[in-house]
Amino acid sequence: MSAIVYIHKGDSFYLNYIFKITRNSNPMQRIIFIGDDENKKYSDIFNLEFYYINDFSISEFNYKHYSVNPEPYEKFCYDRWIILNNFLKQTQIEIDNIIYSDSDNAFFMNIDELLKSNEITYYNVLYLGNSMIVCPNVFIAKKNVFEIISNGIIEFFNQDNKIIEEIIETKKWYYNDDINHFSDMFILKYILDNKPNIYKANICYINIYDKPLIKFNNFTLDCNYNNIKDKIILKDKLPFIEDKQLFNIHFAGSSKKEIIHFMEFCNNYV
Repeated sequence: MSAIVYIHKGDSFYLNYIFKITRNSNPMQRIIFIGDDENKKYSDIFNLEFYYINDFSISEFNYKHYSVNPEPYEKFCYDRWIILNNFLKQTQIEIDNIIYSDSDNAFFMNIDELLKSNEITYYNVLYLGNSMIVCPNVFIAKKNVFEIISNGIIEFFNQDNKIIEEIIETKKWYYNDDINHFSDMFILKYILDNKPNIYKANICYINIYDKPLIKFNNFTLDCNYNNIKDKIILKDKLPFIEDKQLFNIHFAGSSKKEIIHFMEFCNNYV
């Protein structure tokens, strides 16, 4: 059995659309939502398994801020991994695969069908997409991996500042990035790359995008590589790029404002 897990504080206008798309694609899927009183209403609307985030609160760790984003926002990006691990340990929930994703990420394909149809049978962490340069926005893993991640985050920030800054400089050089935006995704890669007992597999035939959705004459995904713009087309109300169906779209950052237009483009995805 697998479960999609979302963690979110407060109410955000896009949650209604994210849950609508994901539930429509996964009508029988177990979807766990760890939230609060402000967003609990979505559990009734979309048949989500709701838990209060405060029930899995974390002990403070030695967080250091290395991002252009506001500190409370960025710290929660790390907190959520520890919250998820606490949730799994405290509830002892019976799940084989945890599909964890940002709460601005919508799924357009049935996840259980995808996992059943794939020939990969052994993995701790399953990446979707063609690259494992950084941890993807769709993260499928066994339960034990989240304890490794949780402990790894705490251990990472307990390192000497100089060591952390050297890792950040390496990241900036590798990605030709002058902006100090060191996110939880890079620390996840650092943790998993340094754990030889973590077996990582990859599904390469699914289109996975983690880039802003931009509106031109039609909807286009900006891949930021050689100015390539991938145009989304609809087939039976489902989003495709050329002949490949989109597994998910991450409405990251400022692209959230396009989600309402996207729903209209998809005829409300119903």
